Amino acid sequence: MKKIFVLIIVLMIVLVLASFALTAKDKANKNPNNPFAQLWAAISDLQDQIDEITGGGGECECDISREEFDALEARVEALEGSVTCINGDTRACYTGDPATRSIGECGDGTETCVGGEWEGVCVGEQLPVAEDCDDDLDNDCDGDTDDDDSDCTECVADADCNDNDGCTTNTCDAGECVYTPETCDDTHDCTIDTCSSAGDFSFDCEHHLDVDSCLISDACYDDHEVNQANECEECDPATSQGSWTPLAPGTPCTGGECNGVGVCVSSGGGDDCTDPFVITTVDNEYTSPATDTTTFGADYDASCASTASAPDTVYMFTVPETGLWSIAIESADFDTVLFMSDTCDGSSNLGCADAIGDGGEELVLELTQGETVYIYVDGWSSAIGIYTLSVRLLENSDNDNVPDVYDNCWYVDNPAQVDSDGDCPSVPYLTDPLCGDACESLRFLDHGDGTVEDLTTGLFWLKDATCLGLINSTLFFDDMDSITASLADGQCDLTDGSTAGNWRVPTEAEWTDFLDTTYASPPLCNAYCSAQWTEGDAFTNIEINDWSYGASSGMVVSMSDGTIFELVCGAGPTLQIPCMYVYIWPVRDSIV
Repeated sequence: MKKIFVLIIVLMIVLVLASFALTAKDKANKNPNNPFAQLWAAISDLQDQIDEITGGGGECECDISREEFDALEARVEALEGSVTCINGDTRACYTGDPATRSIGECGDGTETCVGGEWEGVCVGEQLPVAEDCDDDLDNDCDGDTDDDDSDCTECVADADCNDNDGCTTNTCDAGECVYTPETCDDTHDCTIDTCSSAGDFSFDCEHHLDVDSCLISDACYDDHEVNQANECEECDPATSQGSWTPLAPGTPCTGGECNGVGVCVSSGGGDDCTDPFVITTVDNEYTSPATDTTTFGADYDASCASTASAPDTVYMFTVPETGLWSIAIESADFDTVLFMSDTCDGSSNLGCADAIGDGGEELVLELTQGETVYIYVDGWSSAIGIYTLSVRLLENSDNDNVPDVYDNCWYVDNPAQVDSDGDCPSVPYLTDPLCGDACESLRFLDHGDGTVEDLTTGLFWLKDATCLGLINSTLFFDDMDSITASLADGQCDLTDGSTAGNWRVPTEAEWTDFLDTTYASPPLCNAYCSAQWTEGDAFTNIEINDWSYGASSGMVVSMSDGTIFELVCGAGPTLQIPCMYVYIWPVRDSIV
């Protein structure tokens, strides 16, 4: 019984193979390299196995196990799926809009089987083309021919051009309908923009985000692209396509490793002087990753606060450039203490700082290139938490050991920060970081507080020349001076500490010293007097006329050529002009 069953299965296999064998053998003989040659070789091999089982005579001469039978059956199934089609077979095909298939002149083509696969080329198909309005045929396959087709009808108004597609704008142009596709471009490279018609004259734009991209804060990012603002976050479309995804815990980051919630934290070292964190600056700046003191030991005690019970961390810093350096606790969520030493012994011989509250400590020291110092971050009493440390080289333009950011007169050697005689704003600059060795040629200095200082006269001019607006010159000069005198800090972008009464209208002599009639429109040089003034070069918003005065009468300065006229109401003689609307450009002396 078992032999009969096996024989039946074998006969079924032979019948299945028969449908492929003749074609495969024929193709193999013609070209031994084509896919059918390989199929024929497989069939021949399988036939040899069948002959071995049946003895070549169709009857089983041996027993076959179930495992052998299953393997044989699997081979047959694999052969059945090894080809998609038989070489030379053909089928109908059409690559156009399915709605136009077999409509009008549109019709199928023929696709041929090559190498066991459909070749993907549709030969002889007829796709829609522009309507020929004189052949009585439906060329565009929309179901209408010539006179019945809207493409062949002369239009009068836009309404005559309805193409029943909301994704086009229908217009009548010189009797012809023009159908302009609506634009759905959202300007994002990572989206596919499509228009969906919602009726004859309405549409919906759809923007499909690419599966391998993120769209975050209106910007496209590729899969696994790292957030430039946070190296512990990346674009992970599988998690979220609209927000950053934290990198896995333990992912390396600058100075440490990511903690799994998007924060770079210190890892390894830093507990004591035997294994301190090592500071490496980039462009003379360093910012530590967020560091949690919870897991560190309480090894050192600051001289300026009680820190014996609080965990602390240690940094080693080898100075890359001589200068004033700032070492500061940038942020903290606990009451921190900062101290430094020149040997790693936990002392505070280079300085100690304890600000009130969480963080805010800073030490500013003159450090020499090549020397090594040690920085300690501790907690007041037993405080613990997370902090960020910064180390950076400060600008010290006048070499007075007072950093520019803290210097009330950063361009003059004035370490005591006392300027009781008022000479600080008026003396020549020793060093100006904006001009380097060319400082001696600096004429107008923008203080960044709404004022520009004329270094040749010591006068301070309002940076915005027309901030006070147009003034009716029929007012008496005293009224003009009163308007100017009311100017003070908080107005016209002033942050110079000036008060009412400091500002005034310039004198005729001051105008003469101020202007440079080498130039015209306006007669004023730039900050270094190397060329004519341009917008924003020290001053802004210079207009044609500005007020000044003589002994007791109003004067108008022409900002075309620098001529100063006496202002009178009505027509006047030479060098007099009638009353008009003018601007006032205020000036003040140094504030002592």
